[in-house]
Amino acid sequence: MTGRHILFTCPRLGTKVQHWLPATAPEDEPNSYVSVVCLACTRLHFIHKETGKLLGEDTAPTAS
Repeated sequence: MTGRHILFTCPRLGTKVQHWLPATAPEDEPNSYVSVVCLACTRLHFIHKETGKLLGEDTAPTAS
């Protein structure tokens, strides 16, 4: 399996940021995060290896 591009919103600036995540190996923990340097704010963010969601990001749908 190869890596993939993800798009996340920088929690500090609110800017959309594209990043490349390496492929997950079968022996990797199923619920683990990888640290990435944000190209928008130059700080570290933690992204879930499988879902591409930020650590602490609300995954519940918002009510309209």
